[in-house]
Amino acid sequence: NDELQKRFALNPASKDHTLQTIDFCWRPGAKLAECSPAGIQFDFVVASHVLEHVADPIGWLNEILSVMKIGGALIVVLPDRRKTGTDFRRRLTTFADLVAAWIEQRKVPSPEQVCDFIADSVTHTAEEPAVVRNGEVSDGVTIYTDGDAVDIATYVYHEGTYVDAHCTVWTSSHFAELIKRAIDVGLLNVEIGRVARQNVEFVAVLKKLGNPMRQPPEAPASTVRMEAEIAHMREHIEHVTRAYNDVVAEKTRAERILNSFAACSLWHFWKLVRALSGRSSV
Repeated sequence: NDELQKRFALNPASKDHTLQTIDFCWRPGAKLAECSPAGIQFDFVVASHVLEHVADPIGWLNEILSVMKIGGALIVVLPDRRKTGTDFRRRLTTFADLVAAWIEQRKVPSPEQVCDFIADSVTHTAEEPAVVRNGEVSDGVTIYTDGDAVDIATYVYHEGTYVDAHCTVWTSSHFAELIKRAIDVGLLNVEIGRVARQNVEFVAVLKKLGNPMRQPPEAPASTVRMEAEIAHMREHIEHVTRAYNDVVAEKTRAERILNSFAACSLWHFWKLVRALSGRSSV
């Protein structure tokens, strides 16, 4: 809470607003049920403009549902591509996209998700505003170049770090269709209620019926070994980097000492020369 308050205070938009106290945090790498207060199940959860940033939407929804009561309502609010300038040039998320992310159990956006978002995202300026035709957004200004998209996607591939992106792209009817398909094959165990469009976004209600029939597959042994090797290599690189920095710092310190000693010795040498030559010393 203290860290959140510090960051909140730095946001210019926080003026005249109050940050709510956080009861618990979902720790990276942990199951939500492990972080939620023991014995508590929720009747009602709201996720407003969150799901589009999640690398594995099916896995994330099941994590939220795991701490909810049977019959509980999960309210999801998402941007509608037809009304949101950021995504309107991008392709809609496919069923295969959802399944691939679920199988891989992605924790951070993939290079493909990041590249797609960066390459085709647009914004609006006073000079080049977006245009609304037949109730839908069009035009706008591209934010990044294709080169930027490739560079950042490559960075994500090498570093495996989180880069914020809209990992999925939706319309209200498309979301309802893909959720129904996920229900039909056992990836989700929910009932989808009314999906309502509201200006630039839409709201969907998912009612928990139980646990999903399918669980994501275990990672192949080769993948587990590779991930362990990568983690070990990163630790080794960090250790070598720290050792190198220590050596550089010690070298700099030694050079300062030697330079000081050399300057002092040279002064005493000329003092001795002058004394021997009968000249006054300084």
